[in-house]
Amino acid sequence: MSSNPDSAFLQHLMDFNVVPIITFNTDGRLLSANDAFLELIGYSREDLEAGRVNWRDLTPPEYLPVDEYFVEQLKQSTLIPPYVKEYVRKDGNRVAIQLFNGRDPDDASHGVAIILEI
Repeated sequence: MSSNPDSAFLQHLMDFNVVPIITFNTDGRLLSANDAFLELIGYSREDLEAGRVNWRDLTPPEYLPVDEYFVEQLKQSTLIPPYVKEYVRKDGNRVAIQLFNGRDPDDASHGVAIILEI
């Protein structure tokens, strides 16, 4: 994400750990995630830092077209409507989630998502 004052606020929200939050690249790479997100998906901070956590890999195949659609929407707009999908946890179980996505106004390839378990 860009280094503007809003970045400090985003970091504060992530550190608060009330809801799962990630920052990501539209190619699938997770740039950062708070502990609430890691707990939701069952991966460790070490997994994240080693690059073993990718939102495309967490997404079941039937949801990939939905993700692709919303990634394209996100490239065109800084906010997109929330949508529902599932992630596959590290243990193989699925978790239903709702994503609220936005992106860096200065870089269409970097986004942030707030995630609610449903």
